[in-house]
Amino acid sequence: MRDVVVVSVTFESRSERACDETTIGRQGHWLVLDELNLAPTDVLEALNRLLDDNRELFVPELNEMVTPHPHFCLFATQNPPGAYAGRKALSRAFRNRFCEMHVGDIPDVELQTILHMRCQIAPSYAAKMILVRAPHPLPNPNRPPELQP
Repeated sequence: MRDVVVVSVTFESRSERACDETTIGRQGHWLVLDELNLAPTDVLEALNRLLDDNRELFVPELNEMVTPHPHFCLFATQNPPGAYAGRKALSRAFRNRFCEMHVGDIPDVELQTILHMRCQIAPSYAAKMILVRAPHPLPNPNRPPELQP
């Protein structure tokens, strides 16, 4: 089992940030970048160089070339560019560097279970929260009766 390293990446170009992230790559940790399609273009270009066949990245703030550890892994998440404001479409060439997985909405029944078990919210309140989040709740044959509007 691998150690989990949690890093908050805000896509700032400060040398202390670059130092933190290059250490992660050099030590073979796994890095998760959330909302990748909100990153500035220069960050995406740098990641593209890191993920190409050379697997190298020049970090100007440190004035050195960084080569990641063979076990370094980069994961990224994003919301669809058309569905949320501010998201840009990533190029096909850049997206080909990743294995894409599309995840749909969590079914209402599972969401109710998560709210109840993880957040300790009573099932009746969880059901009401799910109904409120829908813009126009309509009867759905896949919903249990307590989740019907």
